[in-house]
Amino acid sequence: MDNVDFVKLWKSTVDRKGTWADFISAYREATDSEAKDESLKSSCSNRLNGIRKELLDRGISKEKVAEALPSLRRETKTKDFSGVIEFLKLEGQMENAE
Repeated sequence: MDNVDFVKLWKSTVDRKGTWADFISAYREATDSEAKDESLKSSCSNRLNGIRKELLDRGISKEKVAEALPSLRRETKTKDFSGVIEFLKLEGQMENAE
């Protein structure tokens, strides 16, 4: 995948308010990659940082680069824990958890 298609995929994921997992899934589908998710994330993150650095090196302001290639929203670490908390409450192992 060339850099233009890479950036298009990135911007599409950002516009959909996607996450890294969404981007990696779309990237894998587009490239038929069989690499592990963490390996792909590392590679794609390095590639994206390289593109951002090149834009900065060419005199484009940090603000314009951030606007053109915004970060993905962060995945919350607690999104799937409400079920766990309810289970532990029922088991009597957590009394005051919310």
